[in-house]
Amino acid sequence: MEKKEVLKKASSLFISKNALGFWIPTFVLALFIAFLYHQGRATQEEGKTSYKVSGYFSGGNGGSDLDVRRIRWHKHHGFERVVFDCYQYKGVLGKNSYVLSNSVGVYEIGKDKKGALEIDGELKGYRNLSAHIPSFSHSKLINGFEVLPEENEGYLFTIKLKKATPYRVFTLQNPGRIVIDLKD
Repeated sequence: MEKKEVLKKASSLFISKNALGFWIPTFVLALFIAFLYHQGRATQEEGKTSYKVSGYFSGGNGGSDLDVRRIRWHKHHGFERVVFDCYQYKGVLGKNSYVLSNSVGVYEIGKDKKGALEIDGELKGYRNLSAHIPSFSHSKLINGFEVLPEENEGYLFTIKLKKATPYRVFTLQNPGRIVIDLKD
């Protein structure tokens, strides 16, 4: 083989390895950006929701056989967050009878008037609200939390506040969550 042909073959092999070395990281980067965009949809939705001092937030996708199996509370800089994690009943008994739901049931959450010290909520399409209620003993804003069952797969709840607090409500999907932010 001539020296030119060897160099040409080596050159084409080098280019293809470089091309492969370029396209694989580019593909991985594109997948990562798509993942961030998907995760960012919640952030975009969150950013569109402004705080209220009175009035109601409503939404949800309907559904039935849902269960709020976990309620989480976190303190953040400037606000406190309550998250309802929604699960779907699979129709089987036992340990694996519920899976994380991709969406949430119908909800209406808010308060009637400015200065009210309670945020009321109504959840429809929920066969159960089996979550353990978190302790709000370290909360600067929340004084208590009450839940009452309602007829036809529904629940009523009340978040008792220590002071009048602006709030906002939004949902996240995949998994389905209802988020209530209380501004400090």
